[in-house]
Amino acid sequence: MRRKRLLIGFIICIIFIVGCSKNNDGQNINGMFNVQTAKLTALEYMQRLVSNDIEGANAISSPSVAANNKVKKIEEEPIIAFSAGNLTETGQSAYIIFNTIRLNNKNNGADLDQYTVKVEKSGKEYKIADVQSENLRQIYQKDTELRGVNKGTGDSDLILRLKDLPLELYTKDDKVPLQKVTVPKDKFGVVSMDFNGGTIALSTNNGKDSFIGIAMIEDAKQTVASTGNMLAQDDNQQLDENKLRKIIEKPIAQNIVGYDILKDCIIQKMMFTEEGSELIVQYTKGKNMGLKIYKNPDGEPLKIDFEKLFPIDKYEVTYKGGSQSKLIITVNSPNGTKGIYQDAIGDYAIDLNEEELSKL
Repeated sequence: MRRKRLLIGFIICIIFIVGCSKNNDGQNINGMFNVQTAKLTALEYMQRLVSNDIEGANAISSPSVAANNKVKKIEEEPIIAFSAGNLTETGQSAYIIFNTIRLNNKNNGADLDQYTVKVEKSGKEYKIADVQSENLRQIYQKDTELRGVNKGTGDSDLILRLKDLPLELYTKDDKVPLQKVTVPKDKFGVVSMDFNGGTIALSTNNGKDSFIGIAMIEDAKQTVASTGNMLAQDDNQQLDENKLRKIIEKPIAQNIVGYDILKDCIIQKMMFTEEGSELIVQYTKGKNMGLKIYKNPDGEPLKIDFEKLFPIDKYEVTYKGGSQSKLIITVNSPNGTKGIYQDAIGDYAIDLNEEELSKL
């Protein structure tokens, strides 16, 4: 029953994604190869990877792709969001490009990767025949710094330091409006970025409360002379290169915007929508999962208050997928929870333009 429900959720997500796709290939049929079906197959494959349904992804893949270590690695460093790009038809196959955001649990960071998915027709079925990926940008934490590495560059750039974040922020809690709260920034938490890599979503916490914000960055530029060259100018200088770098290195974050402080919450993951106009924040409060959505780049919360509609002590709200203007969420209740409204359980669509919620 659960697998059937999950499959229905996949189909719903794919319908929304395809319905809002920039490339309309619905009528493009070359012989017996249907480009639209190939695109749907690629979208289903990516959605299954996002949901960590590796078994389901392998079921629509060729044996060689199913055995690929890259796919197995996704279980350790999960893809949390993707954006469909160009599609190229080559006779009896098609290549679809996706930009993906992947959590990097090894360094508490995030990666922007580009996946090229090849779809071929095998008998009457469409199968994933090949998957190639390359890293475009990586952000990671190092002590009190958030750093980034771009494709083709060996050196990392300083994005920002903990001390660069605001000391206080006006809370967006309706219960205590216009009240400044100290920003909890003992350490960095979950980070993410948009599909262009130009806007970073970041969180910090003190083990109890969490801060959410974004940082807009410029392309990495050489703002200071090479530290190594400076040290070489005087062999007698006994300077530590890392200490010197911390003094003279300039952050590439051009604008830092504080969004919110969530009390008694820890951020689990953050995703930008395809167009980058909203930031989706998944967090835990107690034992349950909650959801908040903010408008970029000012950080105004979406008018839909999920905790009011679905009290977090009774329900869990999780993000499933979506497109530019439609998002899909799932509302569940942990086993054994009392006093729940059974009709509230299920999948919902969020219209981002109208800021409305409707059950599917």
